Amino acid sequence: MRDYRQYSFWLDDVPGGLTPRPALEGPADVDVAIVGAGFTGLWTAYYLAKADPHLRIAVVEKDIAGFGASGRNGGWVSPFFATPLAALAKSHGHDAAVRMQREMFTTVDEIGRACADEGIDARFHKGGLLWVSTSPAQTPRVREVLNGRWPSAVPRRTGRGSGAGKCSSVCASRAASAASTARAMRASTRRAWRAGSRTP
Repeated sequence: MRDYRQYSFWLDDVPGGLTPRPALEGPADVDVAIVGAGFTGLWTAYYLAKADPHLRIAVVEKDIAGFGASGRNGGWVSPFFATPLAALAKSHGHDAAVRMQREMFTTVDEIGRACADEGIDARFHKGGLLWVSTSPAQTPRVREVLNGRWPSAVPRRTGRGSGAGKCSSVCASRAASAASTARAMRASTRRAWRAGSRTP
């Protein structure tokens, strides 16, 4: 059997056993079958069960909940995509990009709410995010926030150089901050979803 704790710091820090559940012995009659117990699969099952507690939901996973990329990241609960808002606006329009970004901000709060409501000790902490530019190539994206091109999408930004006091002087040639970012022990979150799931 695999030693799942060796794959990730986040998995190694989860209390209790990390043992896959028994495989299905035969056909299962369910209303919804979800393949994969990562973020997408478990959150889908969670909200379906919230919407209709009578649904028979099966989440099928080869290994353990959160074994893949969902359990091996840095623990960030970030409302930002790698794609800049300007690029999204170019593809889908300014209003759509702003709506998407606002929804991403509400998602951070929703994760905190779900952890609190479900009693999940994911060490969720909404402490914000500091952007820094360490080279000319990185500056345009930070400047986009500083110059206020997206005030309706990015709340509470700070001015030029305001983050310099929060990191070493070599890193803060340009800086901006946002309050809508958090961190959480993501593996703990997924293991808690797994522990509370129903057997079909």
